[in-house]
Amino acid sequence: MPQVNEEQLQEILRLLAQQQQHQHVERVQTARRAAERQQAIDETPQRKYAIIVAVDDQGGFSKDEKIPWDFPQDLKWFKDRTEGHICVMGRKTYENINSRLDDKMATSVLPNRRCFVLSNTVQEYPNATIIKGILEIENHLADEDADKTIFIIGGERLYKEGLSLVDTVYVTALNSDYQCDKFFPVVYLMEHFYTQKIYRRDDSPELRFTVWKRKR
Repeated sequence: MPQVNEEQLQEILRLLAQQQQHQHVERVQTARRAAERQQAIDETPQRKYAIIVAVDDQGGFSKDEKIPWDFPQDLKWFKDRTEGHICVMGRKTYENINSRLDDKMATSVLPNRRCFVLSNTVQEYPNATIIKGILEIENHLADEDADKTIFIIGGERLYKEGLSLVDTVYVTALNSDYQCDKFFPVVYLMEHFYTQKIYRRDDSPELRFTVWKRKR
């Protein structure tokens, strides 16, 4: 066994001390980040947030800034879940909805639903309130809104940000590939949520209506 002189021993001890100090700093930083995340959760108002989305069999939900399918049963599912509640969407989602409304746009974006649009560039939209962050919605709600669910309805950025807030995700799953260019974070969904319910309709065999709940 090779002999270690005093100078080499001191160097080994110095390196070990540096390593232990580095590990200690990492543990402290990890604990601090965990505490900050928990504080953010604790300070978030306890309103109900949910996501609602329809995806094809590749997880896509949009092509060329539009929804590339049209199923009345899915529209009814969306309406039944969101009516009477609050909807938040991105600018492109708002514009896509309005492009289908024609003259109805003058009175409402989504009837019987208060609508918010997340945008850093637009200052004003008809029948919607502009916000710069999801939680900014809280500044615009009153006590009578306490029982309402805040539905995140797209697009891609909002879905990604919203998954950390919501406890429920409503997914309409289509059994075809629509060659989408925008995709829902399906992997994250499957890792952090579980399927609570699956509904099928005889008149729409190509659709499955699913409800996902956050794992605890």
